[in-house]
Amino acid sequence: MKCPKCHSEDWKLASVIYNQGLTDVNTSTSGGTLGAGVGTGGINVGYARSSSETTGEHQTTFSKQAAPPDVPPKPELLHSTNAVAVVQFLGLGIGLYLIFKENILLGFIALALLIGFWSKITNALKSNRDGEHKDYEAKHAKEMEEYEHAVEAYKKWETAAICLRCGALFYPNINSHNN
Repeated sequence: MKCPKCHSEDWKLASVIYNQGLTDVNTSTSGGTLGAGVGTGGINVGYARSSSETTGEHQTTFSKQAAPPDVPPKPELLHSTNAVAVVQFLGLGIGLYLIFKENILLGFIALALLIGFWSKITNALKSNRDGEHKDYEAKHAKEMEEYEHAVEAYKKWETAAICLRCGALFYPNINSHNN
């Protein structure tokens, strides 16, 4: 396979160029100095020591040019449930039972009020959540479309080659050349 721009046969996969241009950096240095002096207070001696450490990654310019496209994490569709509300409701019910276990009638009245209050709140939240849910689904669909586009771009990058003579990016038939 030849470069379509300059017809050179000297090329490499972009992924190879990218990985070959990455280098881990890990350096450290230390030193010290000793000093002495005479002053009005007598003879003074001092010592100072310092050290430094650098870690990171170095990347060549050519490797940066061959870098893969960013792929964001896959967006997850969150399913809204009332599980938390049910647990809270049961917790309140048990709490009311423990408070009013001596007087069952008061306990049932408190429980009935709790059920009525809880149903009103959940209905209000549900009507509000229905509108928000449609907005959330539309946002999720857009995020999924962007994610799928990024994954396609990454898959295309995996087959991309760069000419080592002119730097052109092209998409060779990988099976015809083993670089």
